[in-house]
Amino acid sequence: MIDYRILPEHSLIVLCNWGVTPVEEVLTLSQKLRTDPDYSNSYDTIVDNTHQERQYTGEEMRRLSKRRFDPGPSPIKIATIAPSDVTFGMCRMYQIITDAEGHIEAGVFRDAGSALKWLGREGIDVESVFEEIRGVIK
Repeated sequence: MIDYRILPEHSLIVLCNWGVTPVEEVLTLSQKLRTDPDYSNSYDTIVDNTHQERQYTGEEMRRLSKRRFDPGPSPIKIATIAPSDVTFGMCRMYQIITDAEGHIEAGVFRDAGSALKWLGREGIDVESVFEEIRGVIK
């Protein structure tokens, strides 16, 4: 599954990918996101893949990286959290492809704290947002 929350007060889109998420579901969510009234093409994004159970193939990662974005006035940053070695490697492939296109600066991290620091958004309790997205109740 994959879902998101937009935090306009932080100019941040929070995505959580968990369980088994087909590529088509990711692409559908990407379209849905752009129609959200809180969406802005100038917002940075943080993606949590900590609880992802499905590993994408190289071809699927290329499909995901080729999604067309409506770039804002300056490049956006996408920080991906990928604690497992396999997911980390696949996300690095995404990073290499998207960085080459120039309108996205991608980073891959093992934990949320490092990702938030890179985004310049330290102090946001993003773990609670991830839990809310996944429907985890404390």
